[in-house]
Amino acid sequence: YDLSGDKAILDACVRFADNLLFELKKSGRRLVETGTFSGVASCSILKPMLMLYRITEDQRYLDFCLDFVGDWENSHIMPGLIANSLSEKAMSLWYDFDKIRWAKAYEMMSCFDGILELYRITAEEKYLKASECFYSILMKYELNPLYSVAFNDEFRDASSNINAITEPCDVIHFMRLCHELFTLTGKPEYMDSFELAFYNPFLASSFKSGEW
Repeated sequence: YDLSGDKAILDACVRFADNLLFELKKSGRRLVETGTFSGVASCSILKPMLMLYRITEDQRYLDFCLDFVGDWENSHIMPGLIANSLSEKAMSLWYDFDKIRWAKAYEMMSCFDGILELYRITAEEKYLKASECFYSILMKYELNPLYSVAFNDEFRDASSNINAITEPCDVIHFMRLCHELFTLTGKPEYMDSFELAFYNPFLASSFKSGEW
């Protein structure tokens, strides 16, 4: 829509968002209670919803985002992304990894992409602080030997492994996180991480021709 100005595209986005709000209200469920991996897959809609808020200025979309992001400020509601990131503890210490597979890498990083967009809109410092702490946790506990993060799409103390399994989706969302943090703070370490991820696992994951 930003590129074309085609109102039909915007109308479709609005209808989709309104349908989501209606379905959640009808079911009596919160967004964090839907989908897989303790809701991080569903909640990765955060940034698109905020983009829609910017375009339409419809307060309902911002209120919706603020409401479910509020659940992340409680470390007792899995995955408690904001509260647990501010604790700066390794993700393996947040919850019981053996019983609950919740720490899905690229969906969680996508959620932080949305948290940073929420910081841009609200100027609420805790959103930026939590995102920077999350990056620090990744660098300390989840950076793998390929300069990507996570092990086989999950945050499971990847830094302690001598080998690595990583996917383009993990690398791309890690690069997005680094880019957004650099854009907001100007700190060079974020682009250092972006560069290592781009030249190593990202380029290794694709053909020069772009066919795959």
